Amino acid sequence: MVGVGLIGELSNAKKTVHRRQTDDLPIHIKRHAYFKVHPLIEERTNPCTGYYVDKPRQGKLPVEFVTEGDNNFWVELRQNNDGTFYTNWKAKVPIDNSYLGWWNPNDPQHPDYIGPEPQTEATEQLKYFDPQEEVLAGGIHHIATLQGTQLLSPQEPILPVIE
Repeated sequence: MVGVGLIGELSNAKKTVHRRQTDDLPIHIKRHAYFKVHPLIEERTNPCTGYYVDKPRQGKLPVEFVTEGDNNFWVELRQNNDGTFYTNWKAKVPIDNSYLGWWNPNDPQHPDYIGPEPQTEATEQLKYFDPQEEVLAGGIHHIATLQGTQLLSPQEPILPVIE
């Protein structure tokens, strides 16, 4: 999984958020968010480096994609006087917002992703059959297994009779 910020449980209290220092989110999660790198401070990371969105009437707003338990979501950030950033449950961004994204269901990093079924010998063999022939063969199976006289003789081709 990408470097999602772990924040523990959100509450009314200020929760410090350590912002990621690299742009490592897929485009479908970032959507309109952009990553901005700020200069190092005394050879250390700069807490202002991270994701931002431009919101009408609010300007450039710092945001972070975080994990709380098994849940991933965006939060808006506020800056403390010491330069660090914090959030709380009120700053949680709804998934259906218009400017930030979320996991693509086909992305293996999606929390509910279910990978493709492992290939068995039977599913491997099905790749080589024509779907129309499969439907016809299923119909023939039902005709041939009914009790009574058979309408199909061994010398007569089956597919033309069914068609």
